[in-house]
Amino acid sequence: MSVPTKENELKLLIDEEAYSKLLKHIPLKQQYDQINYYFDTPTHTLNASNITLRIRNQDNKFLLCLKVKNKKNMHSNFLSSLEYENEIDKYVFEEVIKSPFKLSDVIPSEAYNIISKIINFRELKYIGNIHNSRSQLSLFNEFLFELDKTNFPNNKVCYELEVEGLSTEDDSDKIVDYLNKINIKYSINKASKYSRFIKSICY
Repeated sequence: MSVPTKENELKLLIDEEAYSKLLKHIPLKQQYDQINYYFDTPTHTLNASNITLRIRNQDNKFLLCLKVKNKKNMHSNFLSSLEYENEIDKYVFEEVIKSPFKLSDVIPSEAYNIISKIINFRELKYIGNIHNSRSQLSLFNEFLFELDKTNFPNNKVCYELEVEGLSTEDDSDKIVDYLNKINIKYSINKASKYSRFIKSICY
């Protein structure tokens, strides 16, 4: 049985100017490219249930992930979610892109149970993908700072700062206070990349 990872993160939308400023003024730990491949029903039932089902390709390694957002935390600045992950090989990835229902054979058992209560795996379709350039920044050792430049469909580019490892609202306040101090403009973001991807292809 897989053990889910609890993730608490602060998600902040920023503009290109703020993105460039953060890259310039905060030391860079590492930088890499990702492609997220999303799966859902044609009517996006999983998204409507605050669930993201994706495969992430990073450095030619494929990570299958089911992310379930905790709706009880929606009033907070930061978001809480459970993640169920399983690394798969390239052959399996190619198979599930062609036949998404085969995800039922490789997804962690607890994630399988969550999905099967909402949809039949035969309903799953490959919805599409986004390209993301991620920079890990060296700031506040107790948190993980990830600066994203994401290419959505229709040539839309979005910039976002994600901060992981938060425990309390005080943690969120600490980060927001720092950004205010260095004059970074931002807006609190409660929507996942997948939700924004759906919006980009539907509207």
